[in-house]
Amino acid sequence: MVAFMTIRVAAGFLAFCAAHLETRNFHVPAEATRQEEKFDEWRKLHEERSKKTAEADALHASAREALLRDDYDTAIADHKRSRALRAEAAALGKAMARLVPEVAREALRNLKEGDAKIRDRALVRLQELGPAAVPELIAFLKSNHSGLETQARVRRLVKNLDDVEILGDGQWAQWAVAATGSSEFGKDSYGARQACGKPNTMRSGDFPTAWASEQPNGGKEWLELTYEFAVRPARVRVRVHETFNPGALIRIEARDEERKWRVLWEGKDTTQHSPGWLDVRFDPPKFATRVIRITLDTSSVTGWNEIDAVQIFGKPAAGE
Repeated sequence: MVAFMTIRVAAGFLAFCAAHLETRNFHVPAEATRQEEKFDEWRKLHEERSKKTAEADALHASAREALLRDDYDTAIADHKRSRALRAEAAALGKAMARLVPEVAREALRNLKEGDAKIRDRALVRLQELGPAAVPELIAFLKSNHSGLETQARVRRLVKNLDDVEILGDGQWAQWAVAATGSSEFGKDSYGARQACGKPNTMRSGDFPTAWASEQPNGGKEWLELTYEFAVRPARVRVRVHETFNPGALIRIEARDEERKWRVLWEGKDTTQHSPGWLDVRFDPPKFATRVIRITLDTSSVTGWNEIDAVQIFGKPAAGE
């Protein structure tokens, strides 16, 4: 009897699962399937282009090393192979560009007509396409055939993607969209928000268009910066634009998915002139992040140590 009941329960559970799966499949429109198929094709091209670009960079470096040790045959062979790979990468880039309008249009249709999950997925796909999708997004806004909520989401995406630069190896270079500080000299002028966006303090000096802590020479101060898109870097780089009394940075951290701070770099800030850049590279972390915190020892360099902008480089992490 127990065995019979167990079989009945198991059969009922399997029937429920089958019905549930049928329901889920029934509610996934053909448009969403087309979006994923086209996006998968674009992503494969993207991954292959990134791979070939990385190989080309490695061969270019190898050619230079061979040249320095007078190994001309190796240098010539590596250089030729590097150029060939770059040509292949360029061809893949053109194929990607041809796919972008179609993928973007499918995603925009789903953003306008799909349910909540499909709209969220469509937005992620548009983010992953990056700045190349901006012309389609603008055309969509001009058509004015969507609701206010959809238009607002697309406008925000256009604004944020306009501030993203995509490098040859597939990395995204971003400027901060929000910032807070351990202290600030003012809420607007000299406030933490002055570290958002692209550099706008182009001369050395005490300017209100850069962040400054409330007190000079007060010890450790930090600036926390948030970026629109999470990155899961293959190679990580942070650039800090220092515009007054540079050289005080001592640490760079990233917040992981569990909201824990992880140290990416600690060391001596070698920036000597302002405006100037501290350009830090470090081993890639195994997590995605969209929040960076830089720490300064303001007592190590006399006067206010002012920061104008902080740029982060990394490959986009879908869905983060």
